[in-house]
Amino acid sequence: MRKIMAFLVVLCLIITESCAYNIQKTENSVAGAVYLEDAREIIRILEEIHPVFCDLPMFANQPSDKYYEAKRVLLSESEKTITPEQFYRLIRRYLASLNDLHTWVDVGGPVLPIPLYWSTEGLYLEPCEYARSGAYILDIGGVSIEEIGLQIDEMYPHENESSRFEQRKNFVVKKNVLRSVGVGVLLDQEQVDVHLFHVSGDEKTVAMSFVKENDRPLPIPTKSFECSIISNKSTALIVAGVLDTDVHWKSMKIFLEEALNNGIKNVIIDLRMCPGGSSNVWDSVLAIMHMRYGSGGKILRNSINGSGYVYARECLNAEPNRDINLILLTSERTSSGAMFLVTAVKDANLGLIVGREPGNNPSFAAGSPQYVLPVSSARYYVSQYYYVRPNPENDGNPLVDIYVAYGDDALEVALEMLRKS
Repeated sequence: MRKIMAFLVVLCLIITESCAYNIQKTENSVAGAVYLEDAREIIRILEEIHPVFCDLPMFANQPSDKYYEAKRVLLSESEKTITPEQFYRLIRRYLASLNDLHTWVDVGGPVLPIPLYWSTEGLYLEPCEYARSGAYILDIGGVSIEEIGLQIDEMYPHENESSRFEQRKNFVVKKNVLRSVGVGVLLDQEQVDVHLFHVSGDEKTVAMSFVKENDRPLPIPTKSFECSIISNKSTALIVAGVLDTDVHWKSMKIFLEEALNNGIKNVIIDLRMCPGGSSNVWDSVLAIMHMRYGSGGKILRNSINGSGYVYARECLNAEPNRDINLILLTSERTSSGAMFLVTAVKDANLGLIVGREPGNNPSFAAGSPQYVLPVSSARYYVSQYYYVRPNPENDGNPLVDIYVAYGDDALEVALEMLRKS
């Protein structure tokens, strides 16, 4: 059985104030090549551990030229006199070049506690105290939102378009990130000017206040789950946050078994706010519904030169249950451990997926321990596993069967589908 505890990249909402590091302590350049040791260390760790360096056909074109250019720049710039912020930007860009959501640099410090959604139309500020009817953010501290977005793309990993916009939304609120992309906000500055274009057509600039990371309201749910019987007692609904096998499994098992024993045939699992957790939960959920999807593959490095690895191969020994109508709800927040259920259902045709494309690709790297650099004390994460979907031949096809645009409720769409069927 596989188990993965996701380090929450798409959310980045549980990092504490203590993760602000040296980047908050000084704005002065550090003389000499003091960060060169850190640069060499982070390169060594990445290339010795990350599975993308395995000698496997699936990684034939990886890492890309983008990675080697970021590595070259990191080494050359670290030989110069640079500020802590400049070094942090270099290592962010270096890790992001692998496009792996689970390989990244920790970021702490104050944040703007505002509800956002970023799409091809721009950065939308949902209705709140600054914009009662909602508004688009045009610039922050005089820097256009388009420029901020492009720089976040360069510094933080994204695996697809869904995660690209989700990463922008997650990091644009962080003071340290705004400083690194050129927004002129001082370390002790409590507010920043934000230029808004309201839905009504009016424009105005408002001063938004930063708060500590721990004081930022969390989306609900993010750390738990809830179960209920809905739609005239015809449908079992499981709303999942971060799931832990021991904590949540027994309650979910009792609920689902009782629902199925009472004749319920419709099951909706809402993963729209699920950034990960234990994949073992989903294996057991499918088993209760008498479904089997085979298994995904798992690659683990066991040598520093990439020629040695353990590959537990994927298989698609599927066994659907046509007596149960299973629907998964997904969004750009759906990632990591939740992806095991999404790919299991998709590849084995066990049910339908309704919503928006998840943040992770169907096959992805994960299992990321934390490392600390000796000089800068920067904390970063590097994936040590690579998980392969049960049927890799499906790569390139959308995971979502029924797309639901932002602003529409995927749950209502799913319930309407069940009513009609």
